[in-house]
Amino acid sequence: EMIIGSLAVVVFRSVVTALGILLIGAAFGVVTMHALGEFLFWVVGVSAIFGLIGIIVGLWSKNFEQLTMLNVFFITPLSFVGGVFNTVSMLPPWLRWLAYGNPFFYFINGLRHSMIGFSEGSEAFGAVFTVALCAILGAWVWRLFSIGWGLRE
Repeated sequence: EMIIGSLAVVVFRSVVTALGILLIGAAFGVVTMHALGEFLFWVVGVSAIFGLIGIIVGLWSKNFEQLTMLNVFFITPLSFVGGVFNTVSMLPPWLRWLAYGNPFFYFINGLRHSMIGFSEGSEAFGAVFTVALCAILGAWVWRLFSIGWGLRE
């Protein structure tokens, strides 16, 4: 119940935020939507992944400084190399191979494709990867809750 409730709140908040941004963009005439169903799949999948990671970090961390380690050392660097601000083809060749091994690349690529129809990678691989990562992280969180790790300390 705690896992499903926490995850449902994260996903709901993400979907509402994404749809709100789309509505604001539509009001200014700057929204293009290539595939709405695909867009919702990526928003739900990526928010579930980050929600599960957040639960794991919340169980692991003992103080506020440990909570920020995830953002500082993983999320920010991976998002910069993942194609948020530029396409992967703009990266130097020695850095391009790193981007294709970056999970954020597939999240960003899927969302970009669902909105504008442009893709630099395999959407099918990204979708399978996203579902598999959700399942793995979900099983991990369930296991942590079932043994009470980080809950009773």
